[in-house]
Amino acid sequence: MVKYLLGIFTGAVLVFLLFGMLILVAVTAGTTPPFIENDSVLVVNLHGSIPERTDVAFNFGGWNAATMPTLLEIHQAFQKAAKDDRIVAVALYCGGIRIGWGKAQELRWVIQNFKKSGKPIRAFLEGASVLDYYIAVAADEIATSPESLLDVKGLHAEISFYKGTFDKIGVKAELERIGKYKSFAEPWSRSSMSKPFRKVVNSVLDETYGQFLTAVASARNMKINELRNVIDAGPFVQKQAFDAGLVDTLQYEDEFRDSFEHNLGLDKLNEVNLSQYKTVSLDSMHREEKPLIAVIYAVGSIMSGDTEIDSVFGSDILGANGFIRVLRKVATDENIKAVIVRIDSPGGDAFASDRIWRAMHKLREKKPIIFSLSDTAASGGYYIAMANSPVLAYPGTITGSIGVVYGKFNLRGLYDKLGINKEIITRGRHAASLSDYRGFSPQERKKARDDMDAFYSTFVRKVAESRGRTWKEVDKLAQGRTWVGSQAHTNGLIDELGGFDRAIEMAKKTAGLDSKQDVTLIPYPAPKDFFSLLLEGDWQTLKSAIVKHVNSSFNSFHGSLPWPVLFRGGLMQIAPYSIEVR
Repeated sequence: MVKYLLGIFTGAVLVFLLFGMLILVAVTAGTTPPFIENDSVLVVNLHGSIPERTDVAFNFGGWNAATMPTLLEIHQAFQKAAKDDRIVAVALYCGGIRIGWGKAQELRWVIQNFKKSGKPIRAFLEGASVLDYYIAVAADEIATSPESLLDVKGLHAEISFYKGTFDKIGVKAELERIGKYKSFAEPWSRSSMSKPFRKVVNSVLDETYGQFLTAVASARNMKINELRNVIDAGPFVQKQAFDAGLVDTLQYEDEFRDSFEHNLGLDKLNEVNLSQYKTVSLDSMHREEKPLIAVIYAVGSIMSGDTEIDSVFGSDILGANGFIRVLRKVATDENIKAVIVRIDSPGGDAFASDRIWRAMHKLREKKPIIFSLSDTAASGGYYIAMANSPVLAYPGTITGSIGVVYGKFNLRGLYDKLGINKEIITRGRHAASLSDYRGFSPQERKKARDDMDAFYSTFVRKVAESRGRTWKEVDKLAQGRTWVGSQAHTNGLIDELGGFDRAIEMAKKTAGLDSKQDVTLIPYPAPKDFFSLLLEGDWQTLKSAIVKHVNSSFNSFHGSLPWPVLFRGGLMQIAPYSIEVR
């Protein structure tokens, strides 16, 4: 028995020591940049989701376990590769990407800027969709397998309606709105689109498809009408894509890789993966000290509390409390010369949005701010950018949606079906107004409408003040209507169309820096190292990161709908629906 217990104890000690040694090796090795050989080809795999920021960096001995680098890391890697004499070309692999049109346009601009270096960039498509092709067509040359599928056949938008399901299970959406285009309630309270809803979706689809056709026609030397006819024949299998002029060559992946050696005159193909190359610092190539520009990420559904990952749906929550602490920290850092705020948010809680709006104004008193809108910056996500500072967006960014929603789900019918009974005892006329066991009374509904009118008026006024417009001018563009970035630019809701490069240029200008001056971008909130969190016992952050990874497949089902905000109810500045154009 003693030997048995001694064996268990010895085994436990050995496991503990081994685990500690692994942590030490990983932390030490993770800080060492990889060795880059001469005549190397940078391999960039674009698939799945591309996040704006990383919560936890899973670095194991120089190997990064994250499924995809952030958008800024990809941007910086291409910049480094353009200047790095050791990198002679880029191999781009596209297939199965799940991002919005804003990020896709950033990637296209990154590729186009890299091409100015004179180094070749070739793309390989495998099971590519419209977005994959839209990105790849910016490369010098496109290859695909002789037996692959190019799933390019146009665009479509799908909006699900749940009223029929709710009727069957006894759930009623008690949702009020301000703005005739604020169609947030429709998927829950109707079985089909209203005319205003359909008008906006068609407008978004037309504008996005036009951007796609223009980009592809220019890259493939086609006329727009010619390209329309080609796409109407899609999708494309075997050599159909080649015959249609959509790709340049048919090659298997091994032939694609071998062609780099032949075309570049290399004896051996040295490949460096993007996940490794992103750890190569620009500072290692240029040692001089550079001014600091903060990149603050406002990502997720806006709610009160701290920034985290929703434990049920795995979606990002932009917590007002935690985010405001970040803004205050940046405001007091004398080393930071300017701030770029990256917004990827459909909005959320109206009061939390207003608190962030106020904190943005306080930050602007200390630092110049440039707002850079990503895939989505709508309703509350647009509201927080109204700080009398320049606002940039991509042509395909979903933005606007200046309106207000108030409501809840009435689950009384469902409770009855399940045999659940509730008794409500109140003190105060409106104390149970948000109870899920009954609908709104006429007095509660009137009170909600009055509050919504006041908040909508304030929303429009703050946009008008920030954009230098009158209340009536903004009201005509508001009414809850969603715009894409190109339309928002035409309407004056944003200042310019642009991505990271233009935001950095404007940040340098507003900070009084030379336009050719190199700068260092500091992300906020900064990603935390996995092993550091483990040693610190920060289980909440670790849990959030794991939940987000595990729920990635569920996210592909429910899209970008802000479920945590929706189920909380109350007064919301939130995009009226989740538009996924594919």
